[in-house]
Amino acid sequence: MAYIPRIIETGIREDLSKKMVFVSGPGQAGKTTLARRLLTQTGSDIDTAYFNRDSARDRERILRLLSVAGKPPYFKTE
Repeated sequence: MAYIPRIIETGIREDLSKKMVFVSGPGQAGKTTLARRLLTQTGSDIDTAYFNRDSARDRERILRLLSVAGKPPYFKTE
């Protein structure tokens, strides 16, 4: 299947150059495809730069990173 460009790509790409970006939206909207495409284009390692909040493994990774940074977690993990 061919990639469908998203209107928000340019804005996200610009924001990624200076800060962390969270992408949220309804299921099957292309969030993961967009994130992985942008990470690949920037030469980022998807395994270390991409987190899925629905993944128990990734939630644990996020909590570990926050604890190392001395930041309290402010999200639910249900």
